[in-house]
Amino acid sequence: MEGVVYATLPAADIERLNDLDGLAYAAPQPMYEPSYALGKGAVVSEGVRATAADRFHQAGILGKGVKVGILDFGFTRYQELQDMGELPPPVATKAFTDSGQLDTDDNFHGTACAEIIHDMAPEASLYLAAANGREDQLIQTAYWLANQGVDIISFSGGGHRGPHNGSAILDRLVELLVKKHGILWVNAAGNEGQEHWLGQTIDADGNGFVDTETNDRLLIKSGPGGFGLILNWDDWGADPTRPTASQDIDMYLFAMGQDGKPELVAHSNYPQQGRGQPLEVIAGDFPPGDYLLMLKAASIGQPVKVHLYTKGNARVHPSNAVGSIGIPATAVEALAVGAVDVRDGRLESFSSQGPSDDNRLKPDVVAPDHNLSVAYGQGGTPGRFTGTSAACPHVSGFAALVKSMSPSLSQLQLRTEVERHVRAMGPSSPNNMFGNGHIDAKEVAVKGAEYADEPPPEDQPEGIATDEQQVIDSLRDVLRR
Repeated sequence: MEGVVYATLPAADIERLNDLDGLAYAAPQPMYEPSYALGKGAVVSEGVRATAADRFHQAGILGKGVKVGILDFGFTRYQELQDMGELPPPVATKAFTDSGQLDTDDNFHGTACAEIIHDMAPEASLYLAAANGREDQLIQTAYWLANQGVDIISFSGGGHRGPHNGSAILDRLVELLVKKHGILWVNAAGNEGQEHWLGQTIDADGNGFVDTETNDRLLIKSGPGGFGLILNWDDWGADPTRPTASQDIDMYLFAMGQDGKPELVAHSNYPQQGRGQPLEVIAGDFPPGDYLLMLKAASIGQPVKVHLYTKGNARVHPSNAVGSIGIPATAVEALAVGAVDVRDGRLESFSSQGPSDDNRLKPDVVAPDHNLSVAYGQGGTPGRFTGTSAACPHVSGFAALVKSMSPSLSQLQLRTEVERHVRAMGPSSPNNMFGNGHIDAKEVAVKGAEYADEPPPEDQPEGIATDEQQVIDSLRDVLRR
């Protein structure tokens, strides 16, 4: 991206950056990850019928002539599924991974995404591009796909180490590729609906800590394997490549000691003084249990949105799905996709929601997940592919069918057609849970096709009962001793 240089340096040389003339700002680059919690042959995603995409198939519209680029983190088992007849040979492949291989780290996430796209649009041409998740790799991968002339890029990944207002580096990349190359960028919304807390930089009682719903404390409940915490607030400034954060927040993580008193186990207190990222991170191999997190208001002068995300085997209580949308699903030009369980039509509780920090609608549409998948199966038995990662390729395949039926559609017209052919979901539409609605081909004018399937289940958003208040109350009593 313009004005940004990515470099790999030995740790011992990092301090030498201070001696470089003309260097405005340097920071570790963000990492992005998959958004996941038999193809044309034996097993077909139930999403084909749930979206009524089979109406296109009945009319002989199978995605022919449409190029779909799949940007992902690994394509292990692709050749295996190709040999089984579940996937077609890709037209072209490119790996920007550290190993230079598509099948990196036994990651078959991209293969599962390709499987869905092929089920939805069996004659679409597939282009595979892999990255480990570093931002520089993702940028190279996206440019390579654009240079192949793809019509659609499907990206089932995202992250949270940047602004959530559409100005992050990957957001700007999406905007550039959409406007310059006419590509429809389809992106998973993210799976942080239950792993996110949204607040504001307010200390109304003046006790030096950011206000929360539970007396300035957040409860972190963790399982085995350790966990991480990302705190990010909307104070990046006009140019996120040169962030100018002035609101200063620090994180302090406490565990309960044997004597029943909280003990500090980790903290993050990077100074934000008009320069640097509005970001604090804690990560470690913490034992399972309950933790308290407090956000110190080192210097706050105005209320801005503050997000906490848990990573690994941990949840924050109370949690709030509102505003949990990931980057670059936050991009203005990205068609962001939430997830609805194909088995019962309910919105997945983990499906990230909007709005973006600049109050735009997100996600834009929803699509099925939890579908049968050969890539995620074992021993000849299909598994299930869960997450907005699975919903995203359903929309990419749906868009390929629409494009195949009307090849002259521009990117904007194609996006409009996808957003228009939906069934509304939720109490009002559009909304930041379901966007414009669930993609649905029943109303698409497809000559020679009839819709004979049973109507999909009505939307029945499901509440998640928790004992979080009871736990918080008991821990509050301990802290008062």
